[in-house]
Amino acid sequence: MITIFRGRKLSLQGAEEVIYAEVAVALRDQIHHFNTGKSCNPFAVFMKIALHTDENGWAFPGNRSISASTGISTAHALASARTHLQKVRIDGHRVLEVYRERRPDGTFGRHLYRIFPDAWTDGLEHVPATFDAEALDLLVTDYVGDHGDAQPDVDNPHVDDPHAEEPHADHPQHKKNQSMKDHQDQRSGSAGLNPTTTQQTSDEPLVEGQPPAEDQGTKAASAFTPCDLAEFIEAHSKYRFQPGGQHERLLHIVQDRDRQHPAPSDLYLNRAQREAFKAWVLTKIEWAEGETGRRKPLRSLVSAICNYAQPQFGWFAFWSDWIEQRQGAKGERGAETPGDPGRAKGTGGSPPDQESSAEQPHWAQVARFLANAGKQVD
Repeated sequence: MITIFRGRKLSLQGAEEVIYAEVAVALRDQIHHFNTGKSCNPFAVFMKIALHTDENGWAFPGNRSISASTGISTAHALASARTHLQKVRIDGHRVLEVYRERRPDGTFGRHLYRIFPDAWTDGLEHVPATFDAEALDLLVTDYVGDHGDAQPDVDNPHVDDPHAEEPHADHPQHKKNQSMKDHQDQRSGSAGLNPTTTQQTSDEPLVEGQPPAEDQGTKAASAFTPCDLAEFIEAHSKYRFQPGGQHERLLHIVQDRDRQHPAPSDLYLNRAQREAFKAWVLTKIEWAEGETGRRKPLRSLVSAICNYAQPQFGWFAFWSDWIEQRQGAKGERGAETPGDPGRAKGTGGSPPDQESSAEQPHWAQVARFLANAGKQVD
C-alpha cells in the first residue's frame, strides 16, 4: 500500500537526499481505520513513521520529531495515537508494531517502530544497528475487534512537557487545579469528579450555533477513554478516572533523582513485568480502599503508583521477590526428591516466619490475583 523511495537528487548546486512515499489508491478506502474522529490524527503519525522506515520496515523518529511534523503537542495525545495505531487492523493485518528500548539501568529509552509487521517473518533479526534486539520490549495493547468501541481520548491534553521520553515538571497552575479537584473528591467521598458537574469557566460570549460550555465539557468527558492501567484499576476497584488530573500522572515518566523510570502506564504494558506489576497495583488498591471502608482519595492511590521507584512503595523489592518466587517454583518441581523433601521451599520469596504483618496481606493479595488471573478483566 505504501512504497518508500530513498535516493539522491542531483543538481548544479550539489546532491540532495530525497525521501518520499508512493501511496496506493487502495489505501484511500482504508484511511478511516486510522482516524479516531478526535483532535489527533493517527494517520499523520503513521505517515511520519513510514517516511523514516528503512528497507526492513523499521523506524525510530523521536517524539519531538513526530510532534513537530504532526502538530501533536502533548504526550497523552501522542501516546493515544500510537496506541490506536497498534489496534488498527486492515483485512486482519496490523499496521504498526511498537518496541521500547530498555537501558542497562532498567529505564526506558527510544521507541522503535515497524510498519505492517505481519508482512515480515524475520522477527528482530534486522533491527537498526543502533539498537540491541535483546534490549527491546514489545509494547502490547489489548486488541478490540471493532476499535471504534475503544477510541483513545486526545481532547484533554496535559500541560506538561509533551515528550514522554523526558521528565515532566509539575506546573504551578496544574498543581493548583488538581488540589481543587482533590478537595472536591474528599468532600463528596467519590474517587473522581462527576462528568456532569462542569461549569463554564470563560467569560467569553457564546458563539451562535455553538452549544454552551457545560454541554461541551459533558461531551468531552463522555468521550474519555482511560489508558490500559487506569482501566485495570477501575476494573478492580471503585475508583473512576476523569480526563486530565490523576489520569495524566499515570502517563508521566518517573523522575528519581538523576535517573528516569518508565511511566506507570508504560510499565503496565511491559511484557516482561506486566503480570507482576498488576499484582503490585492490586496491593496498592487494597491499601487505598482500606479495611475499615474509609477509602483514600484517588490522588493517594495514584501517588503510590507513580512513586513506585521509592523504597517505601516497594515495587522493586516486590519485583525481586516475584522473580525469586518464580525461580523457586521452577526449582521446586525439579529439586524435590524422596531423600530431600522440600529442598526448594526456601528458594522463592520470603519464608513465612520472616514476613512482617504488613507483608502477609501483601502476599495474600498476590495469591488471590494469581488464583483468579483467568477471571480478571485487564
